[in-house]
Amino acid sequence: MGMREIMQNAALTAFKAAGNLIVLATYVSITDDGLSASNTVIFTLQLLPGEFSIRERNDNENIQAGDIIGMVLTNELPIEPKEGDEVTFGLKNYRVVTYSADAAGATKKLHLRKA
Repeated sequence: MGMREIMQNAALTAFKAAGNLIVLATYVSITDDGLSASNTVIFTLQLLPGEFSIRERNDNENIQAGDIIGMVLTNELPIEPKEGDEVTFGLKNYRVVTYSADAAGATKKLHLRKA
């Protein structure tokens, strides 16, 4: 088993351990190239919401009050996230500001802002 598989298994184990902290979220992505009809993709995924650390807030001027993190397993995302995609859970709507992936590609960390 390679390092990538080890990291992916660790991420899956962490999500299972998070249990009741995981929420089901609706993800909506609309692609509009301005030339043809827009394409809308809607799916449900498991998301682990969290807060940015004080250090992250101090180091990144793009993080605003009320912004949160949404951790997802990469295999739960059938598309590449993009700015403006919508994520809804707990009767709250958020938009993707940006995202990052871990080195093994097992998880994506979505930077979410209230819509």
